[in-house]
Amino acid sequence: MLVKNAESRFEKVPEVMGVICAQLSIISQPRVRQQIISTVSLFISRPKYTDIVLSHLLCQPIPYDREDIKRLLPSILGSLCETDERIVLLAIQILQKLVRMMDFTTLAAMMRILFSLFGDVRPDVHHFSMTLFGASIKSVKHTHKKGVENQVLESLVPLLLYSQDENASIAEESKPVLKMCSKFLKWKLPQEVYGKDPFYLKPVEVRTICKFFGKKCKGKIDILVQTLMYSKNAKLSIRRTAVLFVGLLSKYMDCSEARMKGTDWIQDDLKDLLHDPEPSLRILASQALFRVQRV
Repeated sequence: MLVKNAESRFEKVPEVMGVICAQLSIISQPRVRQQIISTVSLFISRPKYTDIVLSHLLCQPIPYDREDIKRLLPSILGSLCETDERIVLLAIQILQKLVRMMDFTTLAAMMRILFSLFGDVRPDVHHFSMTLFGASIKSVKHTHKKGVENQVLESLVPLLLYSQDENASIAEESKPVLKMCSKFLKWKLPQEVYGKDPFYLKPVEVRTICKFFGKKCKGKIDILVQTLMYSKNAKLSIRRTAVLFVGLLSKYMDCSEARMKGTDWIQDDLKDLLHDPEPSLRILASQALFRVQRV
């Protein structure tokens, strides 16, 4: 009866959620539990009630078993893509509690969504998506590591660049998550990664960092292409670091690939930056262009 009337009782969602909590604690039949979980998923899928239901799930000790959680996760994951910041943050908080209970397929799907939130214009969403991404990496079982290796590799450049973010909390959070990625890959990051001074003021240290990543990522992921994308970032600190990295990473381009593709596509982007209103960026773009032209 609870499930049958759920649709018509949307205006009483908080009360219905209270009944659901009570019902789940005494119902053991799989079919009935599945119907109840479907009702909760239905509530979450309705934008008007997503906030209420997620808040309830976060605050109440609801007796979900592993199968219940497995059925609920798709609707909670879907909330990560909402435009309402509060809903996204609630979903992240709930998923943080459930991350160790996820099967590999769900975990990998969540990591892809979280990666897309790196650089989100909402600072808290950006910050906590990285936090949950780090927790996800720690939850990957040894037998499944190969399945998310590319995702972890793709996260290296964004995390490295966002360690230079103008927002201090984002910059600080990116470093431990980057460390988790390196531990996952069994790499030992150079200490220069953790320096407190902005990278663009420490060209010698940045050269060490680029040498490390250039050699480690060769043949696995094109970090030069990925870094170049960030030269168009809205934040000056990210653009500046990306341009500095592009120039230094060009040294580690695959020679045969450089001959085949050429470097005009890199040079064109750098030439555009020679007209940037920020003097420090123009200088870095000029230096990077000089290095790329020598490849």
